[in-house]
Amino acid sequence: MTLSLIILEILLVGAGQTRPAPATCVVTGPAVVFYSPTAAERDSIIRADGLDQAELFDDFDYSAGKAAAFLKGRNIPLKLTSVPIIVVQYGQKKSRTLERAKAPDIIGIILTDGAQEPRLIPGLVTDEELITEVEVFFRRPGNPQ
Repeated sequence: MTLSLIILEILLVGAGQTRPAPATCVVTGPAVVFYSPTAAERDSIIRADGLDQAELFDDFDYSAGKAAAFLKGRNIPLKLTSVPIIVVQYGQKKSRTLERAKAPDIIGIILTDGAQEPRLIPGLVTDEELITEVEVFFRRPGNPQ
């Protein structure tokens, strides 16, 4: 199987083609981004690690749902993603890239106001903790919100 993939890649590169880039989520402007594994990745993790992981994902999804109304009331977009790469653009032509596979945790949240360095919150936080984080982050000096 691996040999077949290598041969295919050689043929594609030789024909002037490359492998498609991994899917990327590009975030511009204010947003709260929830990142987590894909459904297939979640299933695989749950099979390997058991019900504790299933509960973690359920709690994470619940927090995202609870945060949605709070964020909507403050006109802060909520993005849910499971793509491999997340690029947050901010300030004058700056960006921060998060590769999910290299992230500190398999789930997490990114806060961005589009102007200053984004804040990464790895792992699970309660909806109350998230609301506090959002209120503090979006009140920072120089924040356009």
